[in-house]
Amino acid sequence: MKITAIKKQKKRNRFNIFIDEKFAFALSEIALPQLNLYVNKEIGENDLSEIKAKIFFFEAEKVLINYLKYRQRTEKEIVSKLRQKGYQSGIISQLIEKYQKLGYINDEDFAESYLLDLISHHPQGKYLLISKLRQKGISKEVIDELIFKHISDDIEIEMADRLLTQQRNRFAKYDTKERHEKALAYLQRKGFSYYIAKKSVDKFV
Repeated sequence: MKITAIKKQKKRNRFNIFIDEKFAFALSEIALPQLNLYVNKEIGENDLSEIKAKIFFFEAEKVLINYLKYRQRTEKEIVSKLRQKGYQSGIISQLIEKYQKLGYINDEDFAESYLLDLISHHPQGKYLLISKLRQKGISKEVIDELIFKHISDDIEIEMADRLLTQQRNRFAKYDTKERHEKALAYLQRKGFSYYIAKKSVDKFV
């Protein structure tokens, strides 16, 4: 078989490849030079299968790079994104392994950065923090390690105090008893244990 034409698509930065005068496949302008394709190049059936596999890999890699462009992602998020785009498990696994080695996918680093951001800017209790980390696909072992490292009773109480200060006007209209009950229930909904919530509320009320 022989590549007989390479034609640029009108509306996209992609190229159509024709083999023996018939359309064979399309690929991005980024993939074209990497695959060393040119008119009159002869290819066999095995070459064609390999080329198509590489195209799928390059296209999936482009999706991954764009997905990582704005913020770090967990492995679970990346797998989910690539599956939504229709890429197969084999390609996804190759990309995960490649970008883990490059340091762009690291669940431990992501989880620690994410947890510290929540502590600093979005105060909430330990149970809610654990739930959010689980939703991101972080393993129990990593979560346990980070919670032990960063979340003490004092840190939780400080976060609870910040929340109650932010919501002071919300509870001001109630009498002392009801204000205590409302504030306590609010903190527990925010993921604080009864013990932590009561310590903070007792100071607040």
